Amino acid sequence: MHELAHNIIMTKQKFDIILVQEPWWNGNITTSFQGWQVILPTTIKENDCLRVVTYYKLQAGIEITLRMDISSDLDFMVLDIKHKGSRHPPTHIINLYNQTEPGEIPSLNFTTDRLANINLHLGMPTVIMGDWNLHHNNWNSSIEKELTPPKPKKW
Repeated sequence: MHELAHNIIMTKQKFDIILVQEPWWNGNITTSFQGWQVILPTTIKENDCLRVVTYYKLQAGIEITLRMDISSDLDFMVLDIKHKGSRHPPTHIINLYNQTEPGEIPSLNFTTDRLANINLHLGMPTVIMGDWNLHHNNWNSSIEKELTPPKPKKW
């Protein structure tokens, strides 16, 4: 994560928003860096382990709203993003880390299952980005059995 911060500061590329999956998290804080604001997916309780964070560049001229009224989940976050002062509706950006639900009893429910059960405005542009955890032996020869999460559902 510190490497990410260094690369962002040193790059000549211009980024306004960065979506991170499996961020460094010590139970209280994650990595921060000058000129950027971090957004956590929900209110974090003791012993919670968040799996997504979003950074946006201060002074980028964008408005970002974390939509906790739509979802309050450690594995994905829904953001509304638009240019400051724009009359256009915002775009949903969903930052996703797909995995089965953690716990003592393994679950077959993936993050994508929870995402499919939320209500999004069908007319609003939506971008879904993240780590889908699609383990397959085509790109990792140590995988013997592919992990095949459910296919995205049509809304």
